[in-house]
Parts: sequence; structure tokens; C-alpha cells
Amino acid sequence: MKPLMLVVVALVVALVTTWAVAGGGRSGDRFDRWLNAVAGAEADRGWSYLSPDSREEAYAGDGEAYIQDAIAADWSGFEWTEPLEVWSDDGFARLEAGLLSPPSSVPPFLFERRLIHGICIDGLPVAIGVYDDRRLLQAGGLGGGGLTGSGAACNRRFTDAPQ
Repeated sequence: MKPLMLVVVALVVALVTTWAVAGGGRSGDRFDRWLNAVAGAEADRGWSYLSPDSREEAYAGDGEAYIQDAIAADWSGFEWTEPLEVWSDDGFARLEAGLLSPPSSVPPFLFERRLIHGICIDGLPVAIGVYDDRRLLQAGGLGGGGLTGSGAACNRRFTDAPQ
């Protein structure tokens, strides 16, 4: 019976460690930490918060290119609300942060590289969002998700929006 107990304890420790490493806690916190990091709060500009799929699709795994985009962006006027989890299912969560600044203050590369997606209400850009991969025993991380025709139109409204 003792070997079985050791196996169970080892599995519990492995699961808790995986959860902690994958960013356990509130998903909105991870999105907020990434926004702060990409805006300059961390040396890797938040590369470590992105999902492996996002890193590969947006930059072919080239973290230096991502960092250069982040450094070149104008972050001076971009402000957001505390991100909230608005939906979750099957290990994924949709997170949204409202805008406290004009939509045009969101650095365009975030849309162009599909790291985030725009959220529009009645055609007006009001927030940005990401998906958080929280599946157990997966690498996890943030990403912009798929892009539909209406999503692309909403994203364009961020750069076309009046100041």
C-alpha cells in the first residue's frame, strides 16, 4: 500500500506544480501582467506569457522579432481596465480589458500579429481580448484566437478610430 501512496502523492505534486507553472490564479491577472510586460515592464516584453502556438504563428518562434516590435511601439497613451474573464470552457478562457484611452492608442502590431483581438459593440471599439489556454498538462499561454470577417472589421476600427 505504501508504494501506491507515494505514487498518488507524486501525482498530486506534479499537478499542483503544473498548475503553478502554467500561471495558476486569475486569468485576468495573467493578461494584465502580459500587457504591462509587453509595454516595457519586463525584459522579454511578455514573450513568456504567450502560448507556444501564438509565438510560432506570429513570429515563427523568433522572440527577438517580438521584442523589437514591442520596443518600436508607442505605448505612451495606451491605458486599459482590469482584465476580466468573461467566458471559460474546456480549459480555455476569454479575457477582456476595456479601453481607458482612445482605440487608436493600442499598438497596431498586437492586432497585425494576432496577439489580441478587438471587441466592438455596435461597431465601436471598446475593449481588447485574448484567449488563455489553461488546459491541464499543456504549455498554456495567451493568444488572440481565430479571426473572422467581423473580427477583422472590428480590429480595423481600432486604427481607423478618431483620436
